[in-house]
Amino acid sequence: MITSKSSERYNLYKIKNPLVGRYWKLIELNGQAIEQTKNMKEPHIKFTNDLQVNGTGGCNSFFSSFDAPGKLQLRFGEFGMTEMACSYDNYDQLLVEALKMTENYVIAGEDELRLQIGKRMAHARFKAIYF
Repeated sequence: MITSKSSERYNLYKIKNPLVGRYWKLIELNGQAIEQTKNMKEPHIKFTNDLQVNGTGGCNSFFSSFDAPGKLQLRFGEFGMTEMACSYDNYDQLLVEALKMTENYVIAGEDELRLQIGKRMAHARFKAIYF
């Protein structure tokens, strides 16, 4: 609450987290385009308002917490993952490792999420499929 003499000049409102409420389809990982086979689940991540993230790299489901402590900063907590045996190639481990290394993010346009380590080139890219 602003209680100064000029308080009528300010409006306070909560900023909506741009990561939340979107289905982020994985399109590139470590510079390589994602190739989805017919048996593979679509690799993706989803962020929730209660600071949780879940998704899949194509076979197993994973989940974690996340924190966005500063502008465009992003950190993930410890990851849990199902342990299904998959008879096809997938991106499960590579995607979780990329998420663990993430320090910040950029949203390009309205529908591309880039995860980065520092100011380096994106190591994971996603496309928002729905909002």
